[in-house]
Amino acid sequence: GRDVLARASLGYALQKLLPVLRTLNRDGSFKDERKYIEEINKMASESEKDRSWPGALLRSVSPVYRESHEASSMAFARLDMARAIATVQDYKNREGRYPTSLAEAGFTAKDRLAEGDKPYGSRVSDQEIHVWSVGINGIDEGGLDLFDPEQAKAAGMEPPTGFKDGDLVTRMKIR
Repeated sequence: GRDVLARASLGYALQKLLPVLRTLNRDGSFKDERKYIEEINKMASESEKDRSWPGALLRSVSPVYRESHEASSMAFARLDMARAIATVQDYKNREGRYPTSLAEAGFTAKDRLAEGDKPYGSRVSDQEIHVWSVGINGIDEGGLDLFDPEQAKAAGMEPPTGFKDGDLVTRMKIR
């Protein structure tokens, strides 16, 4: 009796989880990232109302899925920013000068962590190429890298202990 109940409960939980899993490719990448977020939120909302054992299981896994989405989004944003820096450097090699924007260099990818279709932020000086994403908090802080102790101190803040504060920043020194 208990074995049948456990299998039925697990089946119920998997049935609720399937729409989330269907938004992923076999390698774990997103087929449709917005649909993934929508399904995670729907699953979390429905499981809050469901006081059964499978509901408790779903409540326990939805934060894991949200955190894995945040981590993968940050990793893909870092890859985008590395591509942006390479695009800027390639522009410099072709044109003999640095571009005034990422768009001028031909980099048009949108910030994966921003709401809407916002581009990555950037600054190019004679000393460094500075590219940033709004980060997990979704707030554009102008490239403020709170993980850089000097920048955090200048902003009157302590370096964060997690990845929720500040922008996600990539820099390359120019020689």
